[in-house]
Amino acid sequence: MSRCVEVANRTRLVRLCYLPSDRGEYELPDAIDLLIQSGRTIDAIRLDGWRIDVGFPEDRDRAEERLDELAEADIEQQKFDDEAVVGR
Repeated sequence: MSRCVEVANRTRLVRLCYLPSDRGEYELPDAIDLLIQSGRTIDAIRLDGWRIDVGFPEDRDRAEERLDELAEADIEQQKFDDEAVVGR
């Protein structure tokens, strides 16, 4: 089964299709190669924050724990912000 990626800009839509790898997975490098072959420009950007490779179940568990921690911290910060506004 092929996999298709649709890439749009202001003037056109490009549909790129590719097959799974020998491992039966759709590989990001293959998709990037197709974009380059179609004349698209690929840019890299620096991301701030953290990342976790989630290729294994234990990695996904670690990622979920980290996301839960961040969500709890956001909730606590929102409570603090709400209290600061009410207290004024």
